[in-house]
Amino acid sequence: LVARYGGEEFVLLFADTDAESALHLAEAIRVHIEALQLPHPRSGTSPWITVSIGVATIHPHQLDDRKVLFVAADRALYVAKEEGRNQVRAT
Repeated sequence: LVARYGGEEFVLLFADTDAESALHLAEAIRVHIEALQLPHPRSGTSPWITVSIGVATIHPHQLDDRKVLFVAADRALYVAKEEGRNQVRAT
C-alpha cells in the first residue's frame, strides 16, 4: 500500500516483511530514485531529487497501536534527514 502522508511524505506498508527485508526494499527504492537523476534546481543539498527514508516494523500482535509504527518511522526519517539526507534509517 502506498499513500501520501503529508506534504512531501509518503507511507509504504509491506505485509509479511521483516525488518531486514524492509530495509533492503527501502534502500532499493532510494537507489532507484537517485539513479533517475531528476533535476532539483531549488535544493541546497543535491542537484538531483533524492529520498530520505525512515523504516519501522511492527509485529501483528501490536496492531492495536498503529500510531507507534508511524511515530517510529517518522523518527527514523528525521534521523536520515539530520544525518545528511538521501539515506535509509531504521528504529
